[in-house]
Amino acid sequence: MLFPLPKLALALGKAVRRLDPWRTVEDLAPGNAELRRQIGLRYLGSGCGIDTGELVITNGAMEALNLCLETVTRPGDLVAVESPTFYGALQALERLSLKAVEVATHPRTGVDVAALAPGYRVGWTAAGRFAKAVARRKLTSSLAAPLPSQEGLSGYLQQGGYDHHLRQLRLALAQDISLAPGHLFSADHRYRHHVRVNFGHPDNEGVDAALKKVGVMAQRLAERTDLSSRPDSGDTFL
Repeated sequence: MLFPLPKLALALGKAVRRLDPWRTVEDLAPGNAELRRQIGLRYLGSGCGIDTGELVITNGAMEALNLCLETVTRPGDLVAVESPTFYGALQALERLSLKAVEVATHPRTGVDVAALAPGYRVGWTAAGRFAKAVARRKLTSSLAAPLPSQEGLSGYLQQGGYDHHLRQLRLALAQDISLAPGHLFSADHRYRHHVRVNFGHPDNEGVDAALKKVGVMAQRLAERTDLSSRPDSGDTFL
């Protein structure tokens, strides 16, 4: 299973049963203190120390991105983005009349931001010196992220459920192939003859076998569409 929904549901149910109604007032922006502490621990575990006072819990990662953009930019500003980048970020820039400047990104040193729990609409931003401004904007835009979700995810992290799920997910994904078309990750629709390969799990024989399968499929596709006769035949698939 891609998402550990049954275990997350158990954590959420437990949080709701023991929820103090007054917490709905106490846990307004910047969000639940224990969840922010757990997120801070995960940053620390990856070698990145962060002040939990800089964290603002949001209704998903997209709200975090939009709040930060609204806080530090004005219409017409240039915003540097990775290339390739998340297509949702490009849509957010367009909505705010911002201009994307694509910057070449190294596959090993580029920033990789992972969502915590798709579907639960809980995200966060480490806003640094803009944390208070982002928190104020969060209060005026949606007041607070759902408290039961924050409590449930906090408990799930505390009990090691997320780490266990990641280990199982990496094993499962090694048996299959997951790809996305490259043009989704560029503001000017470059990478038309590329695909996105997820390297979020350790390298092993299963990954190598999957990549070989992708190579065979790409070769067959090239043969069927006779790419060698096209002007852009120098483009690659991977």
